[in-house]
Amino acid sequence: MLGLEANPNVEFIDFGCGVGKSFSYVRQITGGNGFGVDISEHAVAECRAAGLPAEIGNLLSYSGKSTTGVAAAINLMPEIGSKPEFEQAVSRMILAARNYVVIQHDYFDADSALALAGLYVPSRFSKHILFKPVVADYLVLVRRFAASHSISGVAMFGLAEAHLVPLTFDGAVPAGGGEVEQPAGVTAYRSIRVVIGRKEASRFRAALRRTRTGQELFLWERPDPS
Repeated sequence: MLGLEANPNVEFIDFGCGVGKSFSYVRQITGGNGFGVDISEHAVAECRAAGLPAEIGNLLSYSGKSTTGVAAAINLMPEIGSKPEFEQAVSRMILAARNYVVIQHDYFDADSALALAGLYVPSRFSKHILFKPVVADYLVLVRRFAASHSISGVAMFGLAEAHLVPLTFDGAVPAGGGEVEQPAGVTAYRSIRVVIGRKEASRFRAALRRTRTGQELFLWERPDPS
């Protein structure tokens, strides 16, 4: 990646930057100067036309180590492919970051319970989804890589309530648009934000000051050595 070689101190990399919308979002979260990477030539061209630094690349083959302060991916993980590819992608993001990783996408943990209650989130049916990462997928991955990837902490946040409608099988649209309240015992967030800190615990705490939002779902910090 020639662009990154020319900018070794880039403060964030937005993997799967698309045409630049996620790039602007990541910049708001992390601050500083960033760099976008996307597999689509068209998307990269759109970024460059808008004055955003970006280049063609694939997270699954990215091999940079500590090349950026923050590695970010917004709405990328559900498009990444199989579970092994998801794990590979997150692993490469962690190794790329000096300070922390921030990942955000649709919240899938409640989908099964919603379906059993006769409900669903219609916006997800219009998206290109290959894999649905849930909280457990991230926790298993962090536990596996905690030592080898110098992980100092992980936090997860639920962002906004999802828009729910009755699940129908005849294509009929419920009267009034069909929006319903969340069923008892089930919380369906619109998005999940995952923050993974690297190296010193102080870096993870600093990451939380920038990224904490919504409802805290999980928080673990590696104890400082005694």
